Amino acid sequence: MLLLRKCIHTKNLIFFFISHIFKNRFPKIWSIFFFLSGKKIKK
Repeated sequence: MLLLRKCIHTKNLIFFFISHIFKNRFPKIWSIFFFLSGKKIKK
């Protein structure tokens, strides 16, 4: 159980790191992606 939680935490960190780089490099693409993902979550 602890190992699974650690794995999920690591995945979240990797995702956060990638999204942070993406936000810095391509802010326009990031904002479009964020807008689309926000629409999906609302539905």
